[in-house]
Amino acid sequence: MKKTPLLVAAALAAATLIASPLVSAVEYGGVGGRPANPRADNPRTQSIFVYTAKGGDTINDGVRVVNNTDKTRVVAVGAVDSVLSSGGAFSCKQEVEPRTDVGGWIALSQKQVEVPAQGSVVVPFTVTVPGQASPGEHDGCITIQDASMTTTPTGTNGVVLGFRSAIRVSLTIPGKIVKHLSLSGMNITGPVSGKYVISPSINNDGNVSLDAQFQTQLRSLIGKSSSAATGTYPVLPHSTATINFEVNRPFWGGIYRGESVVKYNSNPTVELGSTKATDKTISYVSNFMWVAPKPLGAMIEAVVLLALAAAGYYLYRRLHHAKHVRNEWRRYVVVEGDTLMQLADRFGVSWKRLAIANKLKAPYELRAGRILKVPPRTRG
Repeated sequence: MKKTPLLVAAALAAATLIASPLVSAVEYGGVGGRPANPRADNPRTQSIFVYTAKGGDTINDGVRVVNNTDKTRVVAVGAVDSVLSSGGAFSCKQEVEPRTDVGGWIALSQKQVEVPAQGSVVVPFTVTVPGQASPGEHDGCITIQDASMTTTPTGTNGVVLGFRSAIRVSLTIPGKIVKHLSLSGMNITGPVSGKYVISPSINNDGNVSLDAQFQTQLRSLIGKSSSAATGTYPVLPHSTATINFEVNRPFWGGIYRGESVVKYNSNPTVELGSTKATDKTISYVSNFMWVAPKPLGAMIEAVVLLALAAAGYYLYRRLHHAKHVRNEWRRYVVVEGDTLMQLADRFGVSWKRLAIANKLKAPYELRAGRILKVPPRTRG
């Protein structure tokens, strides 16, 4: 049976997954690569290829293939188009798929190279931009695959499993460049292991990638906020991405809503990865929701509520008693020989209650002629 190539992209370079922050070029199995000629004015070129060119231009560059193993490796190098996977993630097409965009514009000087142990080799390539290419961003990938790791597992009917890494190639053609991000929704789940997950959805309605600087948090009715989760994420053109942020569960809990603020550079002349300051801010705020406090916070709140309830009940009893005394008790004129204990026993009330009702203080001596409030009936 004829073998069918099935390439498993185990790792992709910077911005391979739209929901992953910006990272450097990666490797798989000790073999990987990175741009051979990064530019000092654009940090992103350390991990991906970033170009601006007009139709008909030719770009000369190279990819540095790295071997971090202890043996010489034969490495296959290729070029493919990019594709948007589910959720707006950047991915690379398979080697067998037709090349109609950047993958077809790249011509590598070598398709296979021998790389010494713990060493690297630069493979030159050229990018020839078609004259009719449309303005905006075009993306592709340079793939790197250890030829010795391509295997045919037993029982797979000749299916070839390959493991590759890839480096994104981003090429922008000048013209009508549109830069526009919008936040369209937010999902909040949790708590799980003391964390809430806030997932804002962001749309890129333009024709070039944009670096979105996120600050996401929970904010209460009174403006108190959880610790903010931050990060910069690439958003591909004509795509919608959902970014997941973990924030700490508020200690006291309460009524909160999710808030996400995004900054980006909307200047059409600024290329991907530029360090120029952002000039555009957008935000999204979710509906209010109940956030449960942490266990210790809930315990403290319960104790405080019980204490408040007890204090409220005590105050209620005091006010109720004062009203009863005011409306129901009668006047009594103290005579010589009366004591607080005797009067309390005569009118069937505790001496403390009688003292409180008449605002008496220790030592509770009674003078003849003093007017007291006493219960309406005597004992017996």
